[in-house]
Amino acid sequence: MNFLADIIDLETRAQKAGLSVAKLCALAKVDRSTLTRWKNKSTSPNISTLLKLEGVIASYNNQPTTTKPKR
Repeated sequence: MNFLADIIDLETRAQKAGLSVAKLCALAKVDRSTLTRWKNKSTSPNISTLLKLEGVIASYNNQPTTTKPKR
C-alpha cells in the first residue's frame, strides 16, 4: 500500500476543509508527530487513528462554508 499518498491526500482534504494539519491533529486528538512518522515511513497508519482524522475532516466538510464547528 502507498501510505504516503494516502497521508498527503488526507492533508490536502483537511486543507480544503479549512483545517491546518496541526488543527486537524488537535481536533482528532492525534499527535502531529504521528503524521510525520507516517510520512517518514517510521510507522504505519492504524485504522483507528485514520478514522479519527477522517471524522474531523468529514465534520468540517458537512458544515456551511461560513461556519466551522466549535471545539
